[in-house]
Amino acid sequence: MFETLKRIRALRSLLLPVYNATVRKVLNSYRYWIFRNEPAFPPLPADAPEVVPVRVMPDGRFMIQGAKEITVEAGALMEAFPKAGWFALIEDGAVFSERGIPAVRRAILDSADAELIYGDTDRLTASGRRTEPWFKPDFNIYAFRQENLLRPLCVARRELLLRAAAPGAAISWPELTFRLVEAASRVDHCPEILTHWTAEHDPAGAAVLALENEALRAHLNRTRIDARIYPLRALPCRRVRYALRSAPLVSILIPNKDQRELLARCVASIRERTTYPNYEILIIENNSVTPEIEAYYRELEADPAFPGKVIRYPGRFNFSLINNWGVERSKGELLLFLNNDTEVLSPNWLEEMVSLAIREDVGAVGAKLLFPDRKIQHAGVSFGSFGERWLFHVYEGLAETAPSYHGATRKLTPALAVTGACLMMRRALFDEIGRFPADLPIVYNDIEICFAAFARGKTNLFTPFARLVHYESASRGKTLTEAELETIRRDFRRLIGRYPEIYRRPDPFYSPRLTFDQMYFEKIT
Repeated sequence: MFETLKRIRALRSLLLPVYNATVRKVLNSYRYWIFRNEPAFPPLPADAPEVVPVRVMPDGRFMIQGAKEITVEAGALMEAFPKAGWFALIEDGAVFSERGIPAVRRAILDSADAELIYGDTDRLTASGRRTEPWFKPDFNIYAFRQENLLRPLCVARRELLLRAAAPGAAISWPELTFRLVEAASRVDHCPEILTHWTAEHDPAGAAVLALENEALRAHLNRTRIDARIYPLRALPCRRVRYALRSAPLVSILIPNKDQRELLARCVASIRERTTYPNYEILIIENNSVTPEIEAYYRELEADPAFPGKVIRYPGRFNFSLINNWGVERSKGELLLFLNNDTEVLSPNWLEEMVSLAIREDVGAVGAKLLFPDRKIQHAGVSFGSFGERWLFHVYEGLAETAPSYHGATRKLTPALAVTGACLMMRRALFDEIGRFPADLPIVYNDIEICFAAFARGKTNLFTPFARLVHYESASRGKTLTEAELETIRRDFRRLIGRYPEIYRRPDPFYSPRLTFDQMYFEKIT
């Protein structure tokens, strides 16, 4: 009770710096404001941004103090408003939604440990109709670097703003948001439409994106991250390409039984198209019976240029045990688990995956997998709502060139899990989480290691910049026997029994405002 009362007191004063905006438009966007003029401390230069102090009244409404031309330098704000516990920062071109301020207040009360809160937004047409909602995911630094999740409104604790703001310097809105994120111990997402972009404002305009990129470069410099920034065509975001200072050895592990044609195509595509200079291929042979595959193995073993070997696992098929056994016989710092029914399309696929997987805060990295007709087979894994909450591949069956929600299939996207058909992970992390679980011999073993990484605070990533064709999965429509279905159900129960918190909570990388009744997230509630 005492902590709740402290947080309520912290709300008694809320400050809104409105950067280069018409203050009246912002105030008019919320009809419950109480307007009242009170003396302000001495005015500063006329070109300083305007600041509107706001107090929460006992009935939930807000009292506005008329103060103009006050600097947004943090120290001056703290001195002028010593009781302000939180500061709401709204960007030029946005106005509050009718429910925005009450939603912010609820979020502050609900977020005991949060230092920074952001919400969702949409756009107003000239006639006042709402359109283009942006239902955001929970905070993730990889998503934030590509697209500023804090736009156009964020709410920061007083102490955070003091730590984040550059002393005595005027900084842009994007620069401030990056500094806030760097300094915050916890960032919370309020899944409500808090603001509307006005019709005359273009949030993806060239000048805006230039400021965003400038702020991102400064953030990368401060955090000592070597990366390049590239625009993404027709998307209001960017690609951050993380640099590789070296080329650590990648062990590519391919389990195989028979299937010469599939395996030969897979291996040939790796050898002929891969530009990454340091990898080994371990084909894990398991109980093949056809003479064709043995002849192919002999061809590889006789080829002095073949960058790998064939190793023979003698036991019954168990995907987990086969790959764990293969890992013990590999040398790479990075492990790539790859199906034999894949074909490499992107020459720099390994550079892309290595640049992400090598990072200490990353778990598993998955590639974009396409059916032979270039429809998407894999762009990350999430929980659906098809009766029971089964796991499924998001955007499966969508044409690769078709639009996806906020460009999800065309940009680096955090995910709960990625498929083991093409999955990369650092060896050290794979060993730390205990490798693939032996009691999941066929399905969900890949999901388990992703969940284990996520539970350790790592981010699993889907990258569309590593592209492969996945042939065998094109026939997934075959009818399963009841015994096979029961095995899948049993293993699913086993998986979620080990990670109940992940199963019970909404997927943090997709807004709860997006329905899972369609895999493409077309229907928005």
